[in-house]
Amino acid sequence: MEKTTRTDQRGFTLVELLAVIVILGVIAAIAVPAIGNVISKSKDDARDQSILLVRDAAETYMLSNEAPADFTVGDLVTGGFLRSVPTDPATGTTMETWKITTNGKQVTAVGSYAIDGSTVTPASGTGM
Repeated sequence: MEKTTRTDQRGFTLVELLAVIVILGVIAAIAVPAIGNVISKSKDDARDQSILLVRDAAETYMLSNEAPADFTVGDLVTGGFLRSVPTDPATGTTMETWKITTNGKQVTAVGSYAIDGSTVTPASGTGM
């Protein structure tokens, strides 16, 4: 019986496999934090859009009624100006008790976020 050796063996060496694993690890180390930042930013953007929606409903409420000086997001739902109470996607809490601050003509803050035009920024001195 003759022993035959195969010279055309195909496959990867251990070094090649380790190199691929290291490369995939580096890519994962870069991608995971970047994806986390995208998710966080999208939650912040969704919250800002909910606040702007509340602002629009509150301004309609102020035009349609003699709105009290202080009212909440829950009052807008009760009055039919919002279909449901928005939820802050970053915290998972509802905005029902968030106070709406006005200057008599327009909404200047919702909860602890100040509104200037279409810009929403965290503000101090306003109550949730």
